[in-house]
Amino acid sequence: MGSARGVMRVAGGLAVAVSLLIPLVGTRDLVTATFFTGLYIVLALNYDILGGFLGYMTLGQGAFFGVAAYVTVLLLNSARLDALGRADMLVAALVAVAATALMAFGFAYPLFRLSGAYFAIATFAMVLLIRHFILNLPDLTGGSYGVYVNPRHYLSLTVAYYLGLGLLLASAWLNHAIAGSRLGLAVAAIRESELAASTIGLDLFRVKRRVLVLSAIPSALAGAVFGLQAGYIDVDAALGVDKTLLPVIMALMGGSGRVAGPVVGGLVVRGIDVILKNYLHLTVPALAIYGLILLTIGLLMPEGVLNVAVRRRRLAAVRAESRVLDALPAPASSFIRADLSVHNRSVRSWTRAADTVAHRFGLASIKTRLLVFAVLATLLPSLALGWRSYVLNHQYVTEKIAGNLRTITSQTAREIDLWLKERLYEMRVFSASYEVTENLERLAGGRRSPTRPPEAQRRLAQFLSSVREKFVDYEELLVVGPSGAVLVSSSDRPGALRLPPDWLTLAKADTPILGEAHWDEERRKGVLAVAVPIIAANGTLLGVLAGTLNFGTVERMLAGLDPGPEGHVYLVRRDGAVIVSSRPAVAAVMSTRVRATPRLFEVPDASLEYADYQGQGVVGRLTPVSQMRWGVVAEVGRHAAYATITRMRNLTLALIAAVLLGIGLTAYLFALTIVRPLNRLTAAAARVGDDLEVALPVVSQGEVGYLTAVFNRMVSRLRQGREELQRLSITDGLTGLYNRRHLMETLAAELDRARKLEYRVSVLMIDVDNFKRYNDSEGHLAGDAILVRVASLLKGAIREADYGARYGGDEFLVLLRKTGPDEAVPVAERLQADVAHAMESAGPNPVTVSVGVASFPTHGDNPEAVIASADAALYQAKERGRNRIALASGRPVSRAAR
Repeated sequence: MGSARGVMRVAGGLAVAVSLLIPLVGTRDLVTATFFTGLYIVLALNYDILGGFLGYMTLGQGAFFGVAAYVTVLLLNSARLDALGRADMLVAALVAVAATALMAFGFAYPLFRLSGAYFAIATFAMVLLIRHFILNLPDLTGGSYGVYVNPRHYLSLTVAYYLGLGLLLASAWLNHAIAGSRLGLAVAAIRESELAASTIGLDLFRVKRRVLVLSAIPSALAGAVFGLQAGYIDVDAALGVDKTLLPVIMALMGGSGRVAGPVVGGLVVRGIDVILKNYLHLTVPALAIYGLILLTIGLLMPEGVLNVAVRRRRLAAVRAESRVLDALPAPASSFIRADLSVHNRSVRSWTRAADTVAHRFGLASIKTRLLVFAVLATLLPSLALGWRSYVLNHQYVTEKIAGNLRTITSQTAREIDLWLKERLYEMRVFSASYEVTENLERLAGGRRSPTRPPEAQRRLAQFLSSVREKFVDYEELLVVGPSGAVLVSSSDRPGALRLPPDWLTLAKADTPILGEAHWDEERRKGVLAVAVPIIAANGTLLGVLAGTLNFGTVERMLAGLDPGPEGHVYLVRRDGAVIVSSRPAVAAVMSTRVRATPRLFEVPDASLEYADYQGQGVVGRLTPVSQMRWGVVAEVGRHAAYATITRMRNLTLALIAAVLLGIGLTAYLFALTIVRPLNRLTAAAARVGDDLEVALPVVSQGEVGYLTAVFNRMVSRLRQGREELQRLSITDGLTGLYNRRHLMETLAAELDRARKLEYRVSVLMIDVDNFKRYNDSEGHLAGDAILVRVASLLKGAIREADYGARYGGDEFLVLLRKTGPDEAVPVAERLQADVAHAMESAGPNPVTVSVGVASFPTHGDNPEAVIASADAALYQAKERGRNRIALASGRPVSRAAR
């Protein structure tokens, strides 16, 4: 592997060096082709971040490319960046990249709600949506006509080429950095199992969104460079099918999930694309070409070029190791065997002891040993990791619950403080009203007035009633004199007013008076008495304005902050009495004392587990209310709070059980792959004496596989020897054609088949002209060479379905299946021409052939008759001067007639 990496690095360095030289020594066409190849490889590399590393196949990489190209060109054409001078191109490109990154950030939420084929389709829909947007805004984007780049901003091909090369190297580095980073580990975990990744605490959506944005940025930079160099862009150039499919094909071709895979695949695919379009000038649509490439990848190397190469290299290494001992010289082999023997003796004692212990525990079978080992090797780490994960997740959920409860109680306490301050402020305003002070002074007889005290009382009551009707937080408003007597009330039937015993002292000190919240049985709700002093203009205390507050507003406030159906928020006194609750106010609840209240007040702002007023286990938190001896308690049922952890625990246990089952089954199957091949070897060794067709499957690359392969090679060599003997018995030793015996058997079988299926068969009888004279003049070796040459030409002149044989001496016979005499004659002519052409340099004795043609059933209905007719035709051809072709007459001719 180290040497392979070294080779890859050297190859990469050479490729970069060559790429740097291309603009200096190459033609413009070569530079252009290489530039666009680099851009496609950039897209392929960024596709591989999603498709290879994350496992989310995307067809939307071209969207980032196209959007950045359009934004760059449109910004430069708008003249809004002209003040920046030459820096406007850089600013436009950066703005385009930022816009594309924001687009990827926005599309992440809907896209990653899908997976698999649906995700791929959704990314393609994103491309179509952007195309639709561009086509339907012609005033902005040029629509289907496209947009021309301002010549002042045109980027030269050389500059664009080097920018593209730098972008390619940066993209490759980004892929390499991601693969070896914590993000790469998170991405790999998600690719392997999103459920497992979520279980260990990964924020799946955040990781996926980050990967999407990272893959979008280099693609956007490539689009910006393309827009500046192209001079003109439209939807097909910026968002064409090549920008969508080619990156995917490149990554798949080279090997998805490897940094070098998209690079190798890009070079191969772009090479094929350029050759087909630019050099072979094929007019096949691009989709057909891409489909053909995809089909080729799927059939020949679905893992990609690099992955296939790595797999083959590993297999070759395993096979080489298995043959090392056989390849060594005898002394070295003997030395190694002796060394192994010593080693075996040294380990024999502990092996026997271990075997004895295993036997006592019922582990004598290799299948049982593998099964137990696999289960233990899976169970122990799984339980340890599961427990650790459970503890960490429990801690995380506990902190999350505590944070939620803290937010609820803190916000509720602040709002209750604010609510109480607002009510006291309102009471201050009401008490300072002219209607209150003037009428109260008249009631007290503080000065002479035309208005009688009953009238003052009536006016004061009307004022209090009007205020009570406008402010829903007040159940009743009262004016209490310094003696404690109720002077005026907004209600016809004043209720009990529970003020603290020292209320008069507080009033004289001009301090707000707060009673104790309690449950009012008559009103069937919780109430609170508050009061503020009423001071005359001369500073005299006239009394207090008291109010009975309901908690309707507070109830709605608590209901809005309720943690859910299993949650509860309430206001509690130090004695445990519930003042107001987010649940419907009923006497049973309000009259209940929460036993855990002392604990909650002892450790405020801390999450505790306790039993609520119903005896149910809850997790709760208390935050004191600063102005009162109250506390805001938010609690959630323990079962509901930790339901996620419980489900996760159960799921983990189920997953471990499933993994154990799978591992156990796999171990059992692995054991079978060892035991069954050994059994097959034993049975095959017993059969091999009578049956050389034995072939055992090599089901592994280990020792058993090697033993099976050696056995197969041994049987194969025996079988090859037998087949060689059989081949020699049916072929001519000189020419390699079939011999006469095999010819007669084949011809008889073919004529029987032709008779049943009613088709014609033709026979060519071929004789080398003047062969005896050539053989006598040139020698037997030269004559043999002529026969071999003619046999070779004969093989090349006939179809694979036809049959050629050496009939005897210098005569050959060809069997043409499903061929009549009219079709057979051209074959004979072609053979005759080939021989004449090949033998032109034979000297004063040129070699030619004469051919006799006969057909079944026209010239005979059995092999002997057809051959005799062909032989007679051959005789006629020679009689006419040789190097001739003669067709047999309709009447069969016996061999004796010759």
